[in-house]
Amino acid sequence: MRIIFFGSDDFAEVNLRKLIDSPHEIAACVTPPDRPQGRGLKIAASPIKLCAQQFRIPLFQPTGVGEKEFLENIRTIDPDLFVVISYGLILPKSFLSIPKKMAVNVHPSLLPKYRGAAPINWAIINGETKTGISIIKMNPRMDAGDVIAVEEVGIIESDTAELLRTKLAGISGHLLVKAVNAIEADDFSLTPQDDAQASYAPKLIREMGRVEWEDPAAKIYNRARGLQPWPGVFTYFQGKRVKLSKTRAVDEQHGRAVLGEVIDVRPDGILAAAGTGSLLIEKVQPESGKVMDAADFAAGRQISKGSAFNV
Repeated sequence: MRIIFFGSDDFAEVNLRKLIDSPHEIAACVTPPDRPQGRGLKIAASPIKLCAQQFRIPLFQPTGVGEKEFLENIRTIDPDLFVVISYGLILPKSFLSIPKKMAVNVHPSLLPKYRGAAPINWAIINGETKTGISIIKMNPRMDAGDVIAVEEVGIIESDTAELLRTKLAGISGHLLVKAVNAIEADDFSLTPQDDAQASYAPKLIREMGRVEWEDPAAKIYNRARGLQPWPGVFTYFQGKRVKLSKTRAVDEQHGRAVLGEVIDVRPDGILAAAGTGSLLIEKVQPESGKVMDAADFAAGRQISKGSAFNV
C-alpha cells in the first residue's frame, strides 16, 4: 500500500522505520516545520525529517494541513493509507477522507483510557499496573476512533515514563505493521470505543512536579516515575529548589515527624516523612547543579535528622 506517514518525535520514528522495512511503500512523510529545541533553542529538524532524508522519502513540512499547495501534493500522491503518530496537529474530517482506505493512529494506551497528549506519563502517575498500544481508525475527535488492534503491556514498579515509552515504541512498530497488513487484506474489524469509560491524559506542565509531602510516599514515587525525564519532581530546601532525581517509597513509619521532615540520613539516601510511609531520596539535582547522591548532598548542606524540606 502507498502510505503517507505523519509524525514528529522518536516514538513515531520507530514506527516509521518498521514500515520502511515492510513491503509497503512510504510515499511521503509529513512533519511540523523545524523549531527551536533544547536549552540553547537551536533550530532542529524532527526525527521524522531526518529519517525521511536518510531514505530519500519525499517530505512535507506544512504549518497547517489546509495549505493549498500541500493539499494538492497529498492528493497527487493518491495514498491508500495515512499513518499518524505524535503529529501534533488536528486533522479535520475532510482531510482524513483523502486516503482510499483510511487514516490510522497509534496511541500508547489501552483506549478509551488516557486519551490525550501524555498517556504514558499519566498511567504511571496514577499507579496503573498495565497499559498498551491501541491502533485506531481516526475520526475528527481526539483519540476516539474505532479500535483496529490492541496489545496490552504490564507496568512494573521500576518503570519510569522514559523506560516505558521505549518499551511501548518497540511493541507499537510490530503491531502497526500487522494492522497495516490486515487493512490491505481487508481482514480486520472495527471495535467502537465506550466513551463512558474514557479518561484523559492532559499535557504535562512544570508545576506538576512539586512534591506535596502530605501525599502518601507511594503516590509521590509514582509521580516521580511518571514525570521522568521532564519535568521531574522537586521540592525546596532552605529556599532553594531541589530536583529529586531518584526516589523510592518505603514503609518506615515516622511517628510525629512533620511532613517533609528528614527522619534519617544514611548511605543510600535521605529518608523523609510523607503523608503515609516515607520517601527515600537516593539522588538529587540541586538548583543549577548536577545530579548527585543524596547522601553527598546531605553532607554538603549539613542536612541531618530533624531538617525539613519545603519548610
